[in-house]
Amino acid sequence: MTTRVVSTLDGSEWRIRRRWLPHRDGAGVRARVDTHRRRRAKERAERAGDGPHRWFDIVDVGDGFLHGGWVMLVIAGSLALVLLTVTFGGPVLLLGIDLAWFIAVLVVGAFSRFVLRRPWSVEAVAADNTRREWKAKGYRDAGRLRDALAGEFSRGLDPHPDDPLLSRESPSARGCSSRRRARR
Repeated sequence: MTTRVVSTLDGSEWRIRRRWLPHRDGAGVRARVDTHRRRRAKERAERAGDGPHRWFDIVDVGDGFLHGGWVMLVIAGSLALVLLTVTFGGPVLLLGIDLAWFIAVLVVGAFSRFVLRRPWSVEAVAADNTRREWKAKGYRDAGRLRDALAGEFSRGLDPHPDDPLLSRESPSARGCSSRRRARR
């Protein structure tokens, strides 16, 4: 997925690329992770305000622990085993489930893109974050459209997605329609 970086005649820079997924305007993974981190930090700050006591203050390691503490050792060992299983067993199981979901979504996504010819997004982003997006059916046609847009931007033209002349005059659009007619 090559990104073309083009400078127009007035000196502005545009990045033109094919996108696998549509743009979500900042509501992506990074924004969700930041929200989760802020919420967890707030919860930790609220719990820290409870006082200076800790959970391990309940266990008294003084009198009687070493003399009759075999029961306490068995309980502590069982607790440690359960804690290790929950700590490492659950995440490993969840990692396997996530991996299975990832593979299933990847296969369905690839099938819809390549076999069912779901449209690809071709996106042009300026240095000032002005964003324009076009749709093209097929990976090859999206690449041709990306290259045609790079040429139009470098020649000083200002293509817009809603411009009806671009779809008729664009070299990739002409090539796509004539190739489809030739197949029929």
